[in-house]
Amino acid sequence: MNYDASAVAERIWPVEAPHQLRSLIGDFVVVGALARDFVVHGLAGLPRGRDTRDLDVAVAVPGRDAYAAALDSIGPPGGLILRREIAGVDVDLIPFGELEQEGVVEIQDGVVLDVTGMREAFETAISVTLKSGSSVKTANLTGMILLKLVAWDMRGRTDNRDATDLGALLDASYSGVFWDRCWEPGSATERWDWDERMVGPHLEGQGVGRMATPRTAERLRGILSRDAVDRLVLKIPGHERRQQLEAFREGLDSELGGRG
Repeated sequence: MNYDASAVAERIWPVEAPHQLRSLIGDFVVVGALARDFVVHGLAGLPRGRDTRDLDVAVAVPGRDAYAAALDSIGPPGGLILRREIAGVDVDLIPFGELEQEGVVEIQDGVVLDVTGMREAFETAISVTLKSGSSVKTANLTGMILLKLVAWDMRGRTDNRDATDLGALLDASYSGVFWDRCWEPGSATERWDWDERMVGPHLEGQGVGRMATPRTAERLRGILSRDAVDRLVLKIPGHERRQQLEAFREGLDSELGGRG
């Protein structure tokens, strides 16, 4: 999918950093807060989340040497192993691909990252055309929900940011460019009696089910267990979050079927 979103994207994103980064490391996908803002604010028309100008990107690499070379091509370390600065913007470069072991990447001896869902987000990314005419890939709504569920599973006991972001993404699922689909006849609209607040999350659950690898699907089932959802709904601002998560889980299960 391709969006000519020059006005929206450049209002949200730093202008030069994505263009320069692509010239240095090739293809990547924007994830994190700026991808969240593009989906929630740019496409769904909802208020922007917490302010940030950091650029989190995921890049496919075959091994640690290739990852180190990609980092070195950008510049010297910026405080974190995976952080560099380009055009005045802090860039966190998240590796995935052949160097993964069960969704985990060791970026340095003893330093690991959980990159579950990055491959799926990359493969289903939106191509965004900028005012300069260049294009940048960014995670779509479905990919962002997947990544936020994984992030909450990793750090949700000590950090509420991912739960807050997840609430905004659930609201986006029935807002802006995502509104019309919630009124199309089908099993989701009938199941939820045409309530767009439930139809949107259900459709996103189906989308995640279609994109998820078997290992990612198994991880999601654990993340969305009853006990985990009980904890999650207490952290997400807003109303009807339990019902929305149930709608999402139903959509997910309807796509996964008997997959293990």
